[in-house]
Amino acid sequence: MKKLLSIACILIVASCASLEDRKTAYEDNLRSWIGNTETDLIQSWGVPIDSYTTSGSKFVEYIFVTNGLGHTCTVTFTIVDDRITYWRWKSSSARNTCF
Repeated sequence: MKKLLSIACILIVASCASLEDRKTAYEDNLRSWIGNTETDLIQSWGVPIDSYTTSGSKFVEYIFVTNGLGHTCTVTFTIVDDRITYWRWKSSSARNTCF
């Protein structure tokens, strides 16, 4: 019984590390877009689902369905002077379906 409990604990810790690694890789990918142009983004990601401008900043939004259950991942990029300056992601699921 102790052996099974030890294995279960190891698997739980390993899956958490894997999830954190995937999150880091996903955010590194988004971070790599800082400084690129809106045209570069659209050529790579396609036309955004929505965009809006306020106070000199443009926000472009992409929404991806991440599984058959209808969970979505929303990624928003902030563009100032035609350059991406910030990004943000949000998952519709508590299980962070973006990565």
